[in-house]
Amino acid sequence: MMTGHFRIAISSAKDQVYLRTAGNGASETRFSFTATELDELIAILSDARAQLAQLVSSEPSAGANRKEAFEINPAWKITGSPHESVLGVLLRIRHPGFGWLRFMIPFEEPVR
Repeated sequence: MMTGHFRIAISSAKDQVYLRTAGNGASETRFSFTATELDELIAILSDARAQLAQLVSSEPSAGANRKEAFEINPAWKITGSPHESVLGVLLRIRHPGFGWLRFMIPFEEPVR
């Protein structure tokens, strides 16, 4: 896989991801990550992305040149609120790349 700045490969044993920055020879930087290390990096990058001034769009992208990935019938769980101050349910949806995503849905929200 390749983007403008990175080259990404998966090891033949499928136990590591290799990331190389764009560049040739000495200017190229290489990293390797296990699944656990990659989960940690994704979480850190997600937290950093949430702090950027340019917010994630409030509407799904409809761009013609962007491939929209989706999961068919993902695993999901609903439990009660883990916070006394928020009355609602905690929705967890399993994504194979991002792990378990968590969404707190207040009870009044679905009836809008």
